Amino acid sequence: LQYGISTQTLDQRREVVKNRPEMMSVAAGAHNMAFLERDMMMLHPRQEIADMMRLCADYGVKPEFEVFSIGELWLIDDVMQKGLLKPPVLMTCFFGRPGGAWSPPTMKEFLHRVEALPPHAVYVTSCTGPTHIALETMAVMQGGHVRVGTEDEPYLYPGVLGDNVDHVSRIARIAKEVGREVASVEEARAKLQIPAR
Repeated sequence: LQYGISTQTLDQRREVVKNRPEMMSVAAGAHNMAFLERDMMMLHPRQEIADMMRLCADYGVKPEFEVFSIGELWLIDDVMQKGLLKPPVLMTCFFGRPGGAWSPPTMKEFLHRVEALPPHAVYVTSCTGPTHIALETMAVMQGGHVRVGTEDEPYLYPGVLGDNVDHVSRIARIAKEVGREVASVEEARAKLQIPAR
């Protein structure tokens, strides 16, 4: 079970975290998104992130950081320096999401962000827009991981809508073709140090 909802306060999240989900999304810095019907803007300062790390530690929940821009890595490093976060650190790097958190969905931006990741990071790439296939493939080739599905990018190819099965099947095929095996549930748990429940 993974729990996110970056618009909720720490107190609201605390009530859910008491149920001990296995993972919880944590937005570092500003979460500034532009949706069709409304904009969403939430600030997540250092103290809130530190409090989230303590909350995760208290209930045995693995934090998953949502990284929309390179500056957010500084905030994550800050909680590590305070001893509030232990490796491996799971990060999802987002590219092409509309709004003030936007970063270009390009190879140059991808490589720039990945080069700045801490050495103990386990990173996942999520891309929105027509370059999503290229960035997903690059992530696999660089030893990273990918998050795919209609929440990230509804189009399988330009003008062709796909479903989640289509997206997952394609990236699994690409991974196999470049020599990467898809991890089993047990292998993923071991890599992230999440014990089975």
